[in-house]
Amino acid sequence: MKKVLITLIFCVNVGIAAYAESKIFTFNDNIDEYYNKQSFVYPVETIETFWYHKNTTLHFPEGTVTGVSPKKTAQKDDTLLLMTPDLKVIGVRQFQNGKYEFLYDLDDNGTLDIKVPKPIIPVDVFTRSLETKKSSKNNVKKYLDNFYNLFNGTKNPYKEKLMYNMVNDLKALAADTNTINRDVIYSLYMFYGLIQRHPYVDITNLIVVDSLYAKRFGISDKDRHPLFRLHLIETLINLGEKNDAMKETQSALHDYPNYIPFQVYSWQLETDKTKKQMKYKKLKKEHPTHWIVKQI
Repeated sequence: MKKVLITLIFCVNVGIAAYAESKIFTFNDNIDEYYNKQSFVYPVETIETFWYHKNTTLHFPEGTVTGVSPKKTAQKDDTLLLMTPDLKVIGVRQFQNGKYEFLYDLDDNGTLDIKVPKPIIPVDVFTRSLETKKSSKNNVKKYLDNFYNLFNGTKNPYKEKLMYNMVNDLKALAADTNTINRDVIYSLYMFYGLIQRHPYVDITNLIVVDSLYAKRFGISDKDRHPLFRLHLIETLINLGEKNDAMKETQSALHDYPNYIPFQVYSWQLETDKTKKQMKYKKLKKEHPTHWIVKQI
């Protein structure tokens, strides 16, 4: 085991990536368990993740990953284990149906959660990075407030590209190593950037950003930001957990009675026809210009 570790350290130092044997992975596969059973020694290739923002290519130190392989020479269709410089397995790249696909462990529990066509970097890589400056002073709340207020307004945040612009600004902040708490900002970007791929992915990303935000700034469940409660309701609905979604909506509406999206979900989830009609009329009467109310 010591010999393998020495070889791995050498692989990381030369900054290149490597292929794993041609195993095909799927969701919930345990990559940590798989890796620990192998004897990877051979480096093959570098994989870099970078972003585009306002016609500029954004490079960031966490974007380059390495890997290890039991093969001296890898073929195009061989599977690649993706590893960070600190020897953490974060996912795989594999060749399926004539193209590459990437599977990642989003919540650092050793199992694969998501499949995407292009490389990404899980949040915990940013958190562990030496290039991430951390502070308990909350410089992230203003971004949460901006999204929260955006959803409560009259303009459709999607049609008018307001959402797109705000998410891309988060991306630029996360790439900048001068940004304080860039890992928390990146977690928010990851949530919005990957949202609606699958409700299970949404709930995983939501837990990641919510828990990281609370831990970094010492925020209790009682003081949880309402934006997270909004997205929890949405995700529970998408998962088909309507009873739990209604309970969360009622609680959120009690704490934030004037927040229109909570009122909309209260109407949507209502099972009593009479109450549902009353809630609908109230929405149309009191908030006729709200971007969601105009659509119902």
